Amino acid sequence: ITISQVMFKLYGSAGRWITVCASIFICIGIVAAQISAIGRMFSYIFNINPLYAILSSYITLIIYSSLGGVRVTLLTEIFQFSLFI
Repeated sequence: ITISQVMFKLYGSAGRWITVCASIFICIGIVAAQISAIGRMFSYIFNINPLYAILSSYITLIIYSSLGGVRVTLLTEIFQFSLFI
């Protein structure tokens, strides 16, 4: 059961659509924060224009994820988790 289904049962169709719109805006905000962070990091490391840093980092990320699929993405997450421990 999803949050939008719960909101639909409690508040009807309007509750579901408000939840869906809020979820979309939250996801857009999260992606924007990630784009900003990786762009600044690439810009600092490679001393390039932030726009080119954002584009190159996300092209790299898309190719990396496309070629490796879920397995590579999962291994990356496990590696990042191990760094936090």
